[in-house]
Amino acid sequence: MVFAIYSDMPTFKVKVRYTFDGWFEIVADSEHRAREIAEQDCGFVIGGDIHTSNPMHVRDWDFDVHPEKWIVSTRQEDKSTGRA
Repeated sequence: MVFAIYSDMPTFKVKVRYTFDGWFEIVADSEHRAREIAEQDCGFVIGGDIHTSNPMHVRDWDFDVHPEKWIVSTRQEDKSTGRA
């Protein structure tokens, strides 16, 4: 929703990338298996938390609270269509 005070200003779509760095402590019989467990069973959801669906293998984790942020691109929207 655009407020009347801003109705004469252009609108921009700004693509942003956030990266959280950290580690999972995983018990596995090989590095390859540990990577598979991290890929398949570990995750993060905005508004949620860091989690695993495999607590038997994932013992602990530690991630930064604040991500790195990059502005990837910026495009001005067309006022008539609302599209970039």
